[in-house]
Amino acid sequence: MIYIESKSNDPRYNTALELYAFNELAEKDDVFMLWINSPCIVVGKNQNTTEEVNQKFCDDKDIKIVRRKWWWCSLPRFKQLKLHNHFKW
Repeated sequence: MIYIESKSNDPRYNTALELYAFNELAEKDDVFMLWINSPCIVVGKNQNTTEEVNQKFCDDKDIKIVRRKWWWCSLPRFKQLKLHNHFKW
């Protein structure tokens, strides 16, 4: 098992690290990743941030908005790696 503990609180960095771990490392072994983000909103690939996020509030409170550009990279690959057995659907 590959253990990753991110020392960064930057949600942009941690989201990118999560994507890298899933795309590159999960093919080699199971990955266990821990991180703590600073205040943020992580939105999905298809979410409409204009409708769902109060931009002024986020700006005033220094809350970062991060878009996750993938949802488990794609379900076929997710199932190919047999990770779907670890989640309740």
